[in-house]
Amino acid sequence: MFIAPHSPSTQTTSGRNLRPWQYTLQDKLILLKEFRIGFPAFRNAMDEVTEMIELGDGALGFNGVFIIGESGSGKTTFLETLVERYPSYEDEDRTVRPAVLVSIPSVPSIKFIARRILAKLGDPLAYAPRRDNDELTKAIITLLKECRSQVLLLDEINNFLQKKGRHDSVLDLSNWLKEIVDESKVLIVLSALPLGEAVIQGNEQLERRFSAPLHLELVKKTKWENNLADFRGVLKEIDGKLPTLRRSNLHEKDMATRLFVASDGRIGLLMKLLKRAIRIAHKKDAPQLDLAILEGAFKVEIWGEGEGPLNPFNQQFVRRRLNRPGEIYSPKIQSAMKGGRGSK
Repeated sequence: MFIAPHSPSTQTTSGRNLRPWQYTLQDKLILLKEFRIGFPAFRNAMDEVTEMIELGDGALGFNGVFIIGESGSGKTTFLETLVERYPSYEDEDRTVRPAVLVSIPSVPSIKFIARRILAKLGDPLAYAPRRDNDELTKAIITLLKECRSQVLLLDEINNFLQKKGRHDSVLDLSNWLKEIVDESKVLIVLSALPLGEAVIQGNEQLERRFSAPLHLELVKKTKWENNLADFRGVLKEIDGKLPTLRRSNLHEKDMATRLFVASDGRIGLLMKLLKRAIRIAHKKDAPQLDLAILEGAFKVEIWGEGEGPLNPFNQQFVRRRLNRPGEIYSPKIQSAMKGGRGSK
């Protein structure tokens, strides 16, 4: 039986315009990877940072801003979206790089970060030996100017707060960031977990250069039932873009509640769950996502022990958050999972 698709055709990497029933699994995963779901906090933060970039040179009195959010809140996606808004291009005499994005490693050092920045700026000597921090910093400042860079984006800066294996102090980092801000005049955007602001605290001069942090919260920290309306709006937008033959009605109250509990209201975890569900649906040749598919996706991607009444998509599930001791969103397990790593 022919099933009319709910979404328009799209151009795949092969350059062909395809309808949903023609998608390969690779096509579907590419579409999901390119998803940009603009929930209110995301849009507001994007507007704020875009204005800071456009005005330039600290016109608003600030040269830096933090993007703060829990793991899975969309911080990395936010930075990647900025890079897409300000892509590099070739000018007559140089490659212009308006936005430079660098991820901070789990065991960071100023020298390693500096080398990564230089590599993104196109420096062929980024990893050349015998260059000390001063030389690397001067090269960064010079190239930021030569590349006409407007914003430097550092993802997962909270990794610098982990003492294990750290090569430089937090004060060393803040002084280094201050030098780059002062000399290059570019905007610096730092993404971090909620405690990540400690990276600049204690350096009064650098703190004055940063605006109030922008928080990426899909839902506010209130009773979760109060946030379901906003969450359902996001789900309705997602459902309209999913590469399935039929809408999955993700925004209907019962399904939305299950998805909220499964993802803890975090956009990154929600998309991770849905990507796995699309893979399962493709293998089953299912026209839409259903509870059985989502139940399997939750167990694979979110919580392997989430079975029976502990799986939000199981018929035995009783509506509540999974934050009791030993459960996936309990404070103890969440703290252990972060384990010093950054978030996406």
